Amino acid sequence: MISINSPVLSKLNNGVESWDSKAVIESIPNEVEILYRWKDGTDTKKRGSLGQYWLFNFGIFLSLKEAIKIYNECAKKVEKWDEYKFPLFASGGGEFFLLECNKNKKEYGMIYYHSIGDVDIDFLNTKYDSLESFIKTIHKCYQEGAYTYSSIDELEFDDKMEYKIAKDLNPKSEYWNLIARAIDE
Repeated sequence: MISINSPVLSKLNNGVESWDSKAVIESIPNEVEILYRWKDGTDTKKRGSLGQYWLFNFGIFLSLKEAIKIYNECAKKVEKWDEYKFPLFASGGGEFFLLECNKNKKEYGMIYYHSIGDVDIDFLNTKYDSLESFIKTIHKCYQEGAYTYSSIDELEFDDKMEYKIAKDLNPKSEYWNLIARAIDE
C-alpha cells in the first residue's frame, strides 16, 4: 500500500497503546492485538465516500472502540452472529467481516463474511483462512493490480483477479467456492 501511495493510509488511526482482551473477547487470537497496536482502524469522521475508506473490497477497518460497540450491539442479537464472532471490518452498508474466536471450533481464527442482504449465498461464510492469509490476500491484490484507486481516490477492484488471488491464498474458506460461478460468468 505504501508503494502505490494508497490514500487510505492517511485515514488510518494511530495504534492503540493499551490492550485488554477482557474488553474484547478473551479467546481472541493474538494477531488482533498486533493489528490494533499497529493501527486502530480507519478514521471515518473525515469527509469522504465509502470507496475512500475501503482498505479492501467493501472493507473498512473498524477502530477497536467501534468494533467493541458493534460487537455489543450485534453478538447474540443478529442471526448467525454468536458471542465468539468479533467484527474487524465493515462495508459501510451492513456487511461485516467477523473473526471466529471460539477455540473449540475448527474455524478458530478464520474470518467470516456476514451479509444479511446477499441473496445469492448464505449470509455467513468463511472468507479468509486467517488474519495472516487475509493480510497476504490484500497485499497481493494491491501488488498485482486487483485493487487500484480512481482519480478521486476511491478503491476500485477487479473481481476476477481478486477471486483468483483470494481463492489461492484461502483454500479452506467456503466463500470463494460459492461465488465461483458468478465470477466465471
